[in-house]
Amino acid sequence: MADLAKLAQLLADSESLVRAIATGRRKGHQVDHRRVELRYVDLKSGRHLQVTSYDGTQAHTSNHDDPGAVIARLVEVPFANWHVETLTPRASDQGDQAR
Repeated sequence: MADLAKLAQLLADSESLVRAIATGRRKGHQVDHRRVELRYVDLKSGRHLQVTSYDGTQAHTSNHDDPGAVIARLVEVPFANWHVETLTPRASDQGDQAR
């Protein structure tokens, strides 16, 4: 559960999130989309979370000015893999940079 909270925190950070990709499904579960990509985009009306969901045949894109509910819903989907790219280096990467 702490991992999901950390994931939600990373996804909500509009300043450091570059992109996040969710793929696959956990064993014994079903998911509606085979892949979901998230990134923040700057529109005329301000910064929005852009969510692109891929099903078997096409992509569905939506923009959200208040991403909290969308993020909460997505972290509960039983995806097998999350890949999150941020501008902030991970703790393990920081140790490598100190050398």
